[in-house]
Amino acid sequence: NTAEAYHPLVYAAKMTGLHFVPRPYFFRLTLLVSPVTAAITDSDPLLRWGTFLPAGVDRYEVQGDHHSMWDADHVDGTVAVIARSLAAVDEMEAVRNGGDAQAG
Repeated sequence: NTAEAYHPLVYAAKMTGLHFVPRPYFFRLTLLVSPVTAAITDSDPLLRWGTFLPAGVDRYEVQGDHHSMWDADHVDGTVAVIARSLAAVDEMEAVRNGGDAQAG
């Protein structure tokens, strides 16, 4: 359990996590959530991100998990969710700019 026992990348990730201080971000976040994660986070569907994102969070469920959502069985669904998220951003920008989503 000493620092020397870790691969440098693992050590850097652990140290980053230990020293990370969350702060608010003033943009809207898209959160992709697996069914497993959704089942265990009923008490906080935003996975504690809501506190730090005053602009809001768009939550989408994807099949698979953190890694397997990119597997061949799930990637089409993951890409479709990302496309829906990007379309929603385009629509918000169009409304903000007084136009329609097709104009941009």
